[in-house]
Amino acid sequence: MDKKDIVVVVPIYLPALSEMEAVSLKQCLDILSDYSIVIIKPENLDISNIQSQFLLPKVISFPDRCFQGIEAYNRLMLDVAFYRTFSSYTYMLVYQLDAYAFKDELFFWASLGYDYIGAPWMPHQRKYWRFPTRFVWFVQRCFWSIFYPKNLRRMKYCWFHVGNGGFSLRKISKMIAVTEHYKAIIDKCMADSNSFFPEDVFLLLNTHDKEVHLKRPSYKLAMKFAIEQIPAWSYRANGCQLPFGCHNWTHPEMLPFWSQFIKLG
Repeated sequence: MDKKDIVVVVPIYLPALSEMEAVSLKQCLDILSDYSIVIIKPENLDISNIQSQFLLPKVISFPDRCFQGIEAYNRLMLDVAFYRTFSSYTYMLVYQLDAYAFKDELFFWASLGYDYIGAPWMPHQRKYWRFPTRFVWFVQRCFWSIFYPKNLRRMKYCWFHVGNGGFSLRKISKMIAVTEHYKAIIDKCMADSNSFFPEDVFLLLNTHDKEVHLKRPSYKLAMKFAIEQIPAWSYRANGCQLPFGCHNWTHPEMLPFWSQFIKLG
């Protein structure tokens, strides 16, 4: 495998970018220029304004319905046809425009051979890191997984797991296998808003069959790939070293921390 086997996929939904989205896109195009970068967008979206600001290497359009809301986008990310579009590549980095790559470690992470890597979901309260609270949380999670699996959609039961999809590395052949294998479950979940899962949570909770199980790193290793939640603490846990990238840096609660590393204007 070499860099030509990796594609960076950047979703664009609107005809113009915010200031922070433009910063994210520029960083992507600069830092990850050694890889194929593909913009995905609704087929009837005019992005000529964005193209006048940035040299976009390649643009692929998908039906407008795939971008009409959060549920529609999540359905796209669980659609086997989406991954088949990129089947000539081995790995895909999903780079939403609230993500930011600090450095080019993409080939390194792909070379580790995992099927899926994203920022780990972490508890905001430190008590969940310590015994006995963490033990109680673990017992609760085991109980829900056996008797009320739908309750695992609550974010607290995703803690210490990998991980967020907004800045995520995915092995394309495995994603094709997963989305084919679980198509009936995916269709059912996506058709019923009451059973809706974000696609990254779905991949965590519903891909346990041995033949299509997603190989993921530990949450501690994944924090070196990307940080999303509690960035100040996660940064310290990484030995005050920046990860490969971050997600959700534009959120008002996250921006004060990330602004020391990401310059606007």
